[in-house]
Amino acid sequence: MPSVNGIGEILAIDDSDHLTVERNVSAAGGFSVKLCRTGIHGAENVAGRAVPSGTERKMRKESVFDFAAAG
Repeated sequence: MPSVNGIGEILAIDDSDHLTVERNVSAAGGFSVKLCRTGIHGAENVAGRAVPSGTERKMRKESVFDFAAAG
């Protein structure tokens, strides 16, 4: 297990924006947690597709707070 990323929590701010808690754990013992603001405005809806093509417009994401940098 080299590194595992995941979303721990998602909180809707409004109909298109969310706060997400992103966690990363590495086999070397590292652990990080970041708070990000994400938004679906401008992203391509892939619901119902069996396999995305990889060319879809992604959600935007901006870092709000890095808990590792605060320690």
